[in-house]
Amino acid sequence: MPKSRKFWLAVCFLAIGFLLYFAYRTYDLTRPLQSEPAVTFTLPKASTVDLKAFLAGDFMLVHRMRLFPPSVQRVFTEKGGHRRTMADPNEDFQATDVISMPGMPRKRLIFGGVSGDKCLAHFAAGGIAHSYEVALFRLSQANAIEPIWAGYCGEAKDLTDLRNQIEHGDCQSQ
Repeated sequence: MPKSRKFWLAVCFLAIGFLLYFAYRTYDLTRPLQSEPAVTFTLPKASTVDLKAFLAGDFMLVHRMRLFPPSVQRVFTEKGGHRRTMADPNEDFQATDVISMPGMPRKRLIFGGVSGDKCLAHFAAGGIAHSYEVALFRLSQANAIEPIWAGYCGEAKDLTDLRNQIEHGDCQSQ
């Protein structure tokens, strides 16, 4: 075998090894996910009027976790780690209480939105009682967040549907 061919073969093996190591460290589904950072919501019992006011205005829709502001991404990232605790839409997640892969997220984003200093995440949460949840955050200039409210709603198809559920009192505080 010519020397240059051996060189490129070695480079390919090293590259494949690096990629496998990176994938293992980043997407290891055999290691259980750590819990998320503790979050305290400032309006845990927000009224329908408060929620309608928060969701008023034009929101830019978000359909990928990586498109949320970094401060919101950190809320849905394991404590002391780098793996997300919420999957993107149409990705696998732990929808039931039967754990088949310990490192699989127990939440899956349905959609999110950002409007100025406001951000929302609407997601499915797996477990014994599969639920649909909403979390509202206020963003600050210092790349920090103020968690406003979290609650249970039905699965909303879009922001209009979510606003209708809130207006009709179909959402409950956590």
